[in-house]
Amino acid sequence: METLFPFFIILFSGLFLSEFFHRIHLPWVVALIISGFVVGPAGFGIIESSQTLEFLSSLGLIFVMFMAGVETDFFNKSRQSHFGKAFILALIGGSLSWVFGYVLAGVLGLPFLAAVLLGIIFISSSVAVAFPILESSGIIDRGLGKMILSTMIIQDVLSLIIFSIFSRVVSPDVGLNVFLVYSILIASFFVLRKGIPLVRGYFVKEFHTDEQDIFEQELRAVLVLLVGIVAFFALLGIHEILAAFLAGMILNDLISHRDIKKNIHALGYGLFIPIFFASIGVTTQVDKINFQEPNVWLLLSSIIIGTLVIRYCVMYIGARIVHLSHARAKVVGASMIPQLSTTLALGFAGKQMGFFDETLVTALVLMSIVSIFVAPLLLRWSMKQLPQSK
Repeated sequence: METLFPFFIILFSGLFLSEFFHRIHLPWVVALIISGFVVGPAGFGIIESSQTLEFLSSLGLIFVMFMAGVETDFFNKSRQSHFGKAFILALIGGSLSWVFGYVLAGVLGLPFLAAVLLGIIFISSSVAVAFPILESSGIIDRGLGKMILSTMIIQDVLSLIIFSIFSRVVSPDVGLNVFLVYSILIASFFVLRKGIPLVRGYFVKEFHTDEQDIFEQELRAVLVLLVGIVAFFALLGIHEILAAFLAGMILNDLISHRDIKKNIHALGYGLFIPIFFASIGVTTQVDKINFQEPNVWLLLSSIIIGTLVIRYCVMYIGARIVHLSHARAKVVGASMIPQLSTTLALGFAGKQMGFFDETLVTALVLMSIVSIFVAPLLLRWSMKQLPQSK
């Protein structure tokens, strides 16, 4: 009973409270985080963090990054023509974002490793927030929209790879040589991406029969592959965040087949992912932060405002460097403001690794929430100033 009750409360709050907050026009993720906060120790204290909740949250984190990898669609042919300029823009914007993030952390007096990790977090962005706005405006099918998505994808991949290297360097159990590990990782990625569809084709008659598949064999096969790939990469010493993201990219084509993507989406967003975001609210213990200290307000405001301004400015500068017009550069800058899945995942990992304290994690959560509200408004305003021609 003690194990089931927190699980029930998380599911209940994720379903009913998030629906209530959604009705007052709060974004879904924000509603889930607030729901977890309400039932957690800093709210009504109905539940507390436990091993069961931490385990389910870890599964949710894996599904968050797995779905991010699936939805990234890195090998989409329609975007390949824009990868050259997008790669340059991603490198410029990512490098400047890391530098400004590191400098900001230094000004705030954060330790060296925490400053390095904060800079890595600043590199990431959120495709999930920008994509619907770009799609609804019709810009998604234009060259600028495809370049923006390609840039965001590249930056997310870079931030995850750099974080994975960072986690191996600072870990006492380094294991295999880092260059050997990533050589195996790259080789394994392409072998699995090409090999799994071939294996699936060989066993396709086993997965698809004339009878009704009441056991969801193909869905179970995808889940087995997901766990297997993440476990294999974990044996190499790759952090689960990057491992799950790469698993999504590897299984992208397989999941796109028939109704499997719909089933995976329902399982992830219907159960595990809401638990992850709600658990962030549960473990965000604002009550333990001493708001009487002026340094706390300085850190919170600097992280929240600094991230929004830095991301907008550096991506605007990068867009101008690659010869985009002033109007298009503003759209690029606005689209790179939102911070969501990758930011929260890396912040959560930073807390687990002992580099981030409760105040800094709270600042990252609040920054993500604010960015979700600000980015759509600024992005829509910027797109209104675009010329009508392609």
